[in-house]
Amino acid sequence: MPLHLLVSLNLSSNLFSGPIPSSFGALSTLEVLDLSNNSFSGQIPDYLTNMQSLTRLILSNNPLSGEIPKFSHNVNVEYFGTNLIKMNRTTEIPTRSPRRMEYPLQLRFSLQL
Repeated sequence: MPLHLLVSLNLSSNLFSGPIPSSFGALSTLEVLDLSNNSFSGQIPDYLTNMQSLTRLILSNNPLSGEIPKFSHNVNVEYFGTNLIKMNRTTEIPTRSPRRMEYPLQLRFSLQL
């Protein structure tokens, strides 16, 4: 059994629309949340910043707008193809699409009889 399993939820390309549901905030052990290529709109809700295990949030290609809330330093937010603005000392606007990654679950074990 692996020492650490990556817990990810890939909901990309599912034709979801409207605001990002508040129920995602309850997924406290989630490490990767991929909501890309949908029609989520509005702003990124602040409750997503409270997801303590989150390391990667993929929001690319959604009609989201506003500022990206402040996440902990270990959270990578991908937002290409949105109207989101990341506010730090300077304003950053993404210039290219991030490489798409898949999150396969691979379990390896052996049986001894």
